[in-house]
Amino acid sequence: CHNFGHKAAQCVAYKTIMTREAQKQRSVTETTKRTYNNFSALENEVECSICNNFGHEDSECRSRFWKTTQKEQISNARTWRMKEPQPERCGIALYAEGQENLWYIDSGCSKHMTGEKEKLESYTALEKGKKVSFGNNISAAIKGKGMAQLKEEVKAGNVLYVDGLKHNLLSVSQMCDQGTEVIFRANGCLVRELDTGKTVIRGKRTPNNLYVFEEGQQQCYLSKDDEHWLWHRRLGHLSFSQIRKACKYQAIRDLPDIKIPDNTMCKSCQFGKQTRTNFPEKEGSASRPLELVHVDTCGPFRKRTPRGEEYLILFIDDFSRFVWLGLMKHKDEAFEKFKTFKARAENESGYKIKCLRSDRGGEFTSNEFFDFCEEHGIRREFSTARTPQQNGVVERM
Repeated sequence: CHNFGHKAAQCVAYKTIMTREAQKQRSVTETTKRTYNNFSALENEVECSICNNFGHEDSECRSRFWKTTQKEQISNARTWRMKEPQPERCGIALYAEGQENLWYIDSGCSKHMTGEKEKLESYTALEKGKKVSFGNNISAAIKGKGMAQLKEEVKAGNVLYVDGLKHNLLSVSQMCDQGTEVIFRANGCLVRELDTGKTVIRGKRTPNNLYVFEEGQQQCYLSKDDEHWLWHRRLGHLSFSQIRKACKYQAIRDLPDIKIPDNTMCKSCQFGKQTRTNFPEKEGSASRPLELVHVDTCGPFRKRTPRGEEYLILFIDDFSRFVWLGLMKHKDEAFEKFKTFKARAENESGYKIKCLRSDRGGEFTSNEFFDFCEEHGIRREFSTARTPQQNGVVERM
C-alpha cells in the first residue's frame, strides 16, 4: 500500500491480495520491478497468523505450543499457591516497651497501681500483709498508697504502691466509680466526666493493642466554663440557644452537654454581629425659608479654577432646597463665605437664619464662628462623627 506506520505483516491490503500477487510473481521471469516496500522480498513466503512471521504455517508454529504451556503453568501456580505464614504478635497486659511515663489503662486491674514511689504525692504507708495477685498467680506486697499526678490539673487518687511492679496501671473500674466513663475506640480511648462530658484524659492505642496514656504529654482540656466557649468558637460563634438545641436533638455527633453560661457576652460576636439600626425618617422640616440651613465643604479637587480655588462650600435651605455655592482656596475661608451668604440670603428673602446644621469639621468649629453665631442668635447643630446620614441633605448634593 506504500503507506507508513505499520509493518508489511500487519498490512491489510497485503493480506487480501497476497495469493494473487504470489501467483503473478511465480510466472514472471523478468527482473524484479523496483518497489518502495522494504519487505517486498517476503511477499512470496508463507505467513503465520499466530506469530506473524514468514516461512512456516500455523500448524508448524512453535509459539502455539509455548503459549499453551505457559498458560498451564500460570493456572497451576494459581491453583496450588499456598499463603505464606505471617508471624503474629500477641500483646498482654504486662507487655510494655519499658517507658516509665506510660500509664496502661487496664480493665482487668482492680486498683490504680505503680511501682515507683516517687510518683506518689501525700504518700501513706500501709500495714504489712496486704498483697496483690497477678494473672500468673504471683503476688506482690502493697507498701502504701498516694495520689499520682497524671498531667496538669489531673490527679489519680488511691494509687497503690506495689513493690516490684514495673508498670503503671490505671484501673477502669476505679475510674468509673469516681464519676467518669471510659470509652474505647479503634485508635484510642478517652475518659470523660459523666455530668459535664469534659474529656479528662485521652489515651492512644499501641501496635501491640494496648491502651496507654503518656504522663505529662502536651494535652489541653479546658475547664467546664471554658468548654462552653470552646464549642461556641468551634461552631462559628453559634448562639448558645442554638447549641442547646443541637444538644437536645443530638444533631452533632459526640457533642457534650453544653450548658448556657451566666455571661453570654462574646467580644468577637459584638464586633462581628452588631448591626446599625435604620435611621428614622425625617421628623419634620422647616416651615419657612432660612429656618434651617445645611452647610458642608468639598475638596480639594484635582483641577483648580483659573483663580486658584480648589474647595467648594454649599449652603442649602431646608424649606425651599435653594442652593448657594461658593469657591475657596483654603478651608479657613468658610467663615467669611458664611458671613457673605448670611447677608445676601437674609437681604433677598427678608428672613433671618435660625439654625445652621453641619459636621464637626474644623472650619465650622472655630471660636470666631461660634462667637458670630451666638451674637446673631443662630443655633448650631452638629452631626455625630462618622455619621453623614444626619446631614444627608447636603451630603447627597
